[in-house]
Amino acid sequence: MEYYITIGLLLSVVISLPITYNIFPNENIFLNSLVYDIEVQGENFDEKNVNGLNIELLKEIKLENQQPYEFNGKEKLFSLNLNENDDDIDIMLLNNRSIECLYLIKNYIQDDEIIMRQNLCQIKLNYSDCFQLHKFDQQIYIVQCRFNQNNTILQILNQSQVFDEIIIPIQWQCQSDSILNKQFLIVFNKQCQTTILYSIQIINLSFTDFLEYDLTQIKGFSENNQQITDVLSNTKDFILIIYTNEVWNLQMKQKNINLIYKSSKFNIKKLLTIQRPNTKHIILENEETNY
Repeated sequence: MEYYITIGLLLSVVISLPITYNIFPNENIFLNSLVYDIEVQGENFDEKNVNGLNIELLKEIKLENQQPYEFNGKEKLFSLNLNENDDDIDIMLLNNRSIECLYLIKNYIQDDEIIMRQNLCQIKLNYSDCFQLHKFDQQIYIVQCRFNQNNTILQILNQSQVFDEIIIPIQWQCQSDSILNKQFLIVFNKQCQTTILYSIQIINLSFTDFLEYDLTQIKGFSENNQQITDVLSNTKDFILIIYTNEVWNLQMKQKNINLIYKSSKFNIKKLLTIQRPNTKHIILENEETNY
């Protein structure tokens, strides 16, 4: 069965300050002074709590009937750029045994137009069960795949070669995942009770300085019986470890950790950081109502 990649409404959100944010359907934006969550459904969006905002439809992008793909339900789409200063956003498809380049979007508006073009490429993979993708440099990526039942494998590669690879153990009943924090790859277990994560430095396209962190061995950490749901990059040397009821801030180099949020009534559904020092925005999910 053929499906088509479609990107729909792009909204321009302007606050009283001369700042414009461009958002896609189901994307949340978080402003420094005021926080709004805008839901886009078809051609409608929720106008609750948007006083003071000027919201207009900037452009509707339809890319139907341009790139057909045979989907089996296991593919994943990624929007990748190197950092907040990178103007190029790569839209990539992680497919069965391949990485497909789809589109390149410029991270700005020029003459009221969205700069977007097809960006065709294919990177063949050695493994079929792949689930995470990072952009390390221009046209250089890190892919994470399932190696076997007990291990995950990560590779640094481009279209022509695999530069390096490393195999990391997966804890029992856990899912493995990773984040890229500058030159460091953080590999962690989630959806399970765990206190173990790994840091690998990348130098000259090689995995080096493999370190294992056991949070129970770091002074200040109090172990609980909840699951890790996610790990986020905070700053160059800090990561945020999100449990279902707690958020911990870990300074990896100095091995210092501190609890920055704890809840006994709510599950932490998602955590997003606002680009302002020492400010975090936490979305909570009620255990009983799931709201």
